[in-house]
Amino acid sequence: MKGPVRRTRSGSFRLHLDPAERALLGTVVTQMRELLASDEAAATEGSDDPALARLFPPADREDEQRAAAYRRLVGGELSASHRAALDTIEATLEAGELSEDEVLGWMRAVNAVRLVLGTRLDVREDDPGLPDPTDPDAAARMAYHWLSYLLDHIVDALGEPTPG
Repeated sequence: MKGPVRRTRSGSFRLHLDPAERALLGTVVTQMRELLASDEAAATEGSDDPALARLFPPADREDEQRAAAYRRLVGGELSASHRAALDTIEATLEAGELSEDEVLGWMRAVNAVRLVLGTRLDVREDDPGLPDPTDPDAAARMAYHWLSYLLDHIVDALGEPTPG
């Protein structure tokens, strides 16, 4: 099956995204960067925003002191990793081909955006799939489903052997 991301014979990854898909991805990456900037303490101090809390999960839900120590220890590194993944998409958004490291950055960023969007939309395992067009969140839900599709194809492409 052909998808938006495919491994090439050289081991790089070919992107097949149309301009509207690239524009959507650029928009959600910008929004994600703004969200991270709006609560810079989320990584090391926690956040009341459930969407940000999803990006910086506690190491121990039972012991707040241990969870806080963990956030202080790794929160800055996790935040930097999220920002670096967003940087990768921004730098390669118009590219036709990506290296494996770049695809890994795309995977991390797309997954993080999906986590935030899914939390905001209260997406559940039993989500019925494509939204009702009359739903006020229909556009956001469509974006969530497209990001899920893209992530699935990124993971599949990373698992493919280099074509012989």
